[in-house]
Amino acid sequence: SQATSPNWATPPDSGIVQVNTGSGNTRVVRPCLWSCAAFSRKEGDAFIPLAPGQSAGVAAAIARQPAGGNMAMAPGIELKWGCFAVTEAFPEPPNTGVILVANGQSSVLKGEWGPFPCRADLAPTNRGDAAAATP
Repeated sequence: SQATSPNWATPPDSGIVQVNTGSGNTRVVRPCLWSCAAFSRKEGDAFIPLAPGQSAGVAAAIARQPAGGNMAMAPGIELKWGCFAVTEAFPEPPNTGVILVANGQSSVLKGEWGPFPCRADLAPTNRGDAAAATP
């Protein structure tokens, strides 16, 4: 089965929705970035997993500054997340909350569920679609 409801016909990029069975209200559920152990890069309509070492680098950067930030990952490669995840190509942060900029080209990254529960007190509050799963 797919992550859809009568009020949300297309599965979201996170693959998870929460549906109120009484009212039909639906919301997208996203992992909190600081709890993600793996990341994928968007290529066309698909997300391709990063190598384990790359995911570990992204996870470590986000864990050090969970509310958002940017960090040089290598010469010509910058990671941006949270409110900082903006570029000329993405004037607003993507729904996934993470952008990788390599040699001037922006790619959307998405976090995969990690081993820790999300903490609502660390969830972004600047966007209405941000994840806020609570422990």
